[in-house]
Amino acid sequence: MATTKSCVYQNEEQLNSYIERNSLLDCPNLLVQIFFRQEDEQAFQALQDLIKVRLPQAAIMNCEAGENLPVEKQIVVSFTMFSKQELELILLKQNQYTTLTTLVETSQQDILHLNESLKISEQYYRSLFDNNGDFVYSTDLNGNFTSVNQSFLKTFGFSEAELIGKPALSFINQEDVPRAKMHFVQALRGRDQTYTIEIPIKSGETQIFQVKNIPITVNGKCVGTYGIGRNITDQKKTEEKIIQLAYYDHDTGLPNRMRFTEQLEERLRRAKKKRNSSQCL
Repeated sequence: MATTKSCVYQNEEQLNSYIERNSLLDCPNLLVQIFFRQEDEQAFQALQDLIKVRLPQAAIMNCEAGENLPVEKQIVVSFTMFSKQELELILLKQNQYTTLTTLVETSQQDILHLNESLKISEQYYRSLFDNNGDFVYSTDLNGNFTSVNQSFLKTFGFSEAELIGKPALSFINQEDVPRAKMHFVQALRGRDQTYTIEIPIKSGETQIFQVKNIPITVNGKCVGTYGIGRNITDQKKTEEKIIQLAYYDHDTGLPNRMRFTEQLEERLRRAKKKRNSSQCL
């Protein structure tokens, strides 16, 4: 269970003493939250730099408090010790929502309100994630599913239990694994990837999807990828039908004049190119 301690920041000496007194220097999985009023932003920047030096392994979350912070408590620093899994989850969601807009008074009431604020942030995140019309999923650095939204479950027909912790590549056709793996690696390197791929859904039917992979970055370090996609099977069928109508006779299925002309022009271009190459030799 997470343990939180907080103090009103007064000066560097007071903060150093508080950190040492509470044995925070070697504390793993530590989240430091700095609550400040907008007019105290300069002091906040100096404090942030100090904490980075004193606690280089800690994750720091900046929380502008608006008018909720009493004047006599200009800056409040909260130290929360999480498990590794809890901290990774919070940082992942912080990548989507980087600012908390509420603050509470220090003392035991601080912790209760802070936990409530995190719950609200979780609800915003889940709303964006679950109510998205496109399917959305996330993977860890090994390509295993860490989350999927409702649209994903509806699109592919699998349950969440069948997906979480499983390799995403195991759900696609084997011949597409090298290409999908290449896009995954490129996304981990910070390069957004958009591609089209055929994937069998749970019923066994193969559908065509357009997928975009983007890196999940926490504190400047990639911790996984997001995948966002949609089913474009009907769109592809429509495109093929348009091409069929444009280039082929409706009754016979044979290429029409437009298609014949294009093929003839293409062959003439190839012949000309070949002749020019022969002359150069």
